[in-house]
Amino acid sequence: MASELVYLFEQIAREKGIERNILARVVESALVSASRKNFGINNLPIHVDEQGNSVKFMCKKKVVTETHTKLLEISVEDALKLDPEIKLNDNILVELDLKDFGRNAAQTAKQVIIAEREILYKEFKDKQGEIISGVIHRKDAKGLIINLRKIDGVLPKKEQVPGESYNVGEHLKVYVLQVSTNARDSMVVLSRAHPEFLRKLFEQEIPEIRDNIITIKAVAREPGQRSKIAVVSSDHNIDSVGTCVGVRGSRVHSIIYELRGEKIDIIKWSSDPKIFISNALNPAKITEVTLDEKNKTANVVVTRDQLSFAIGKHGQNARLTARLTNWKIDIKCNEELKDEQQKKIFTTGEND
Repeated sequence: MASELVYLFEQIAREKGIERNILARVVESALVSASRKNFGINNLPIHVDEQGNSVKFMCKKKVVTETHTKLLEISVEDALKLDPEIKLNDNILVELDLKDFGRNAAQTAKQVIIAEREILYKEFKDKQGEIISGVIHRKDAKGLIINLRKIDGVLPKKEQVPGESYNVGEHLKVYVLQVSTNARDSMVVLSRAHPEFLRKLFEQEIPEIRDNIITIKAVAREPGQRSKIAVVSSDHNIDSVGTCVGVRGSRVHSIIYELRGEKIDIIKWSSDPKIFISNALNPAKITEVTLDEKNKTANVVVTRDQLSFAIGKHGQNARLTARLTNWKIDIKCNEELKDEQQKKIFTTGEND
């Protein structure tokens, strides 16, 4: 392949992030179109030869004594330089040279490639906010490059789950976080750490959620560690939590398996913030919840033996509850509350 075509191919593959095998098909199509437009040649016999990281665009030509059409014919003299055993009227594969297509061929091919890619991204735009499966193609500075059949996506490091290991060739479920179609930096951004990834996994696994019998009201997540998901049923005969858990945990276990062991608390949602917050602080048993509407703060009271459960390791349970309920959570035990009340009485002289 002429250096011009090599440069064009490598430049677009590098700048636009198109898979080489996909790009090869598009370039092939562009050159066939160019030969038809410029020379009236239909179905130019182009062959793409891919070996490792290199690619060659070859064209089948007939060996003749005198050439009339460069794209379809080659002289015996030139053919013998490529294959000493070649004979007149034989066919031979010859590397393409862009100059055979005319001076505008490179620009035409580039425009076709970019246009084709934009079409792919527009088709993919509908998948934003959904879960899809792909294959890990390679790792680079951006993160993991995931092959999504017609197009590649990137799973940035910040959207990867801490502690998860990924291997090239591995099949992976990912959440389509963003599809950008601007000409300079078209990209499909993927995630496994986003809270919506958990929501979509539940929608896939639980038929009652897909049928809108059970609704997911909120999701809070610390990827790779623990998540909380609040659900409610529109049918009083269906237990929203039990349905999501499944018989002996069968349904939620499949989701935990996909998340590689991430713990999931399934919470019954309530329109009453006090009840919802109490449910969300599971497994702690809550004594009392009072609300400070002005500061959007929930003051939670527990017994001393329940304090560590309510707060959780490194404050995780309280932190996730705050995200899930959208209330600030202030947790105290009975004894602390009594001490504060006694101090208040003493300092105000109310014991006189």
